[in-house]
Amino acid sequence: MSKDLVNLTDISSLQSGLTSHISISFGALGLLALLDRFDDETIPFDLRKYIQVGVILYSIAYGALGVIDYYNSIQSIKNDKKLKLSQWDDTISEIYVILGSIMVSILIIISWFIITTN
Repeated sequence: MSKDLVNLTDISSLQSGLTSHISISFGALGLLALLDRFDDETIPFDLRKYIQVGVILYSIAYGALGVIDYYNSIQSIKNDKKLKLSQWDDTISEIYVILGSIMVSILIIISWFIITTN
């Protein structure tokens, strides 16, 4: 029984999904810069705080969901008896998990900075 190598498009689609999750999360935090431009008559201060907290929670959750989904998909490929990752794909997948975790940590740090300064 020989194992088939995983199709490269499967791995690249997983990687692009993770990259999309992280970039959308950072884009959501960019929305907060736009909210700071509005005066209190446009968006009341109390409502602005709720919007900020909601956007921050969305950003962190969406980024973390991307990393968890990528990790889970890679682990299911590794555990599949019929499929096999090449050594290079295995190395790159571990690097993506580490970088994704670092990026989610940066999202948390930026969010903490936004909350404490406003």
